[in-house]
Amino acid sequence: MKEQLISFETAKLAKEKGVKLDINGLYWEDGSYDSGENALVYEEFQDVMSAPTQSLLQKWLREVHNIDVNVLPYNKTKKEYEVYVDLAVTTWSGYKTYEEALEAGLQEALKLIK
Repeated sequence: MKEQLISFETAKLAKEKGVKLDINGLYWEDGSYDSGENALVYEEFQDVMSAPTQSLLQKWLREVHNIDVNVLPYNKTKKEYEVYVDLAVTTWSGYKTYEEALEAGLQEALKLIK
């Protein structure tokens, strides 16, 4: 099983909120992805956004900002998931995959950071 990287949209929001994490790669302003050694070289450039895994960003939100993002089964027969962002006391449901639900929750959690 391979860890899912955050999306380009989530990476842009994370950069706006000052997220600094060990990265698996980076996104350029045009949305293209770069991994490996190049990511470490270009990380400080203004036109790039770090691309950590979803779970690493989830952990950072929990440990640094005390914001929990939880994904739970919503409808097992339809294999749908719901996401719950702890600090916002908000729930969204109907996501087709766990990762899709987590991505939405990460974006909402980042929006809570002042």
